[in-house]
Amino acid sequence: MNGLVQDLRYAFRQLRKSPGFACTAVLILALGIGASVAIFGFVDAALIKPLPYANPNRLVDVTESVAMIPRSPLSYPDYLDWNRLNHVFSSMDVHTGSGYLLRTPAGTEPVPGVRVSDGFFHTLGIAPVLGRDFFAGEDLPGVHEALPYLIANIRHQLALPVAERISMHGKRVVVLGGGDTAMDCNRTAIRQGADSVTCTYRRDERNMPGSRRDYKNSREEGVEFLFNRQPIEIVGSERVEGVKLVTTQLGVPDARGRRVPQAVPGSEEIVAADAVIIAFGFLPSPAPWFDAYAIRLHDNGRVRVSAAEARPFQTTNPKVFAGGDMVRGSDLVVTAVFEGREAARGILNYLDVA
Repeated sequence: MNGLVQDLRYAFRQLRKSPGFACTAVLILALGIGASVAIFGFVDAALIKPLPYANPNRLVDVTESVAMIPRSPLSYPDYLDWNRLNHVFSSMDVHTGSGYLLRTPAGTEPVPGVRVSDGFFHTLGIAPVLGRDFFAGEDLPGVHEALPYLIANIRHQLALPVAERISMHGKRVVVLGGGDTAMDCNRTAIRQGADSVTCTYRRDERNMPGSRRDYKNSREEGVEFLFNRQPIEIVGSERVEGVKLVTTQLGVPDARGRRVPQAVPGSEEIVAADAVIIAFGFLPSPAPWFDAYAIRLHDNGRVRVSAAEARPFQTTNPKVFAGGDMVRGSDLVVTAVFEGREAARGILNYLDVA
């Protein structure tokens, strides 16, 4: 210990005698330490630290290689062949970067995006931050999202231009979901002349969020309901052939007080289908200008509004009022109309108009 103290005293005396040399030495040491920390941080993040996935050591990047292009782009038909013939990997999915034009109230702007196959999140072992995961087979021909299906039908009924009319005439239709949108899909498919319509919901009849009246009318019109069934895969080779369901039982309540469906092991079944309509998983779509006007949101993306009697549905920007699905989530049109009238009353009170 004494020797160390003497060495430190001698070093300080030498540094005091040569301040220029001392500053140079300290600067070189600082640069060396900084460079070492930066290099280690990069190596740790890129090579040592595991990727933020469930089983990063099992992930493999597979590409096609030709003589002139070591990493040749893979076509989607080739991917389908690879996936069909795969007996090595537990799952295989593809992704490709792309760009899109996003239309907003402020104009159209380019945004980056990534197109992925249906099992992408499952292969990585992660869940989306917002929204729902994809089903295996969701990209098969014959699988439709509810809103494009309903909008195309309405435009056809009004004799308006339709890019592609989706008809369920003569088909076995399976509707996934138990809300009001699912009820609309059920009854629309019946009116289009579907051979059969089956509606599946992951909870029981009492917990189904759809309108009781529409549910009753759907049953009267011939829709079959399968409760406590959760879709896990859409099956088919060239196009949809059916939906694989698993029976559920309700477990403990979640943060909102609703009991969480839990899959019953070994209860899988396949319901034959020629067409599948996905009628759940809808999310609020906050406008990009909300931040600029101090309109705050809940964690689930819905707009925060006041419950005060004097100014109902007033947002955190006192000059902006909101109601309907953007505030409460998926609900009836009449509910949105009522909240619009209440918001109008709040606006009149804000403007002090009798």
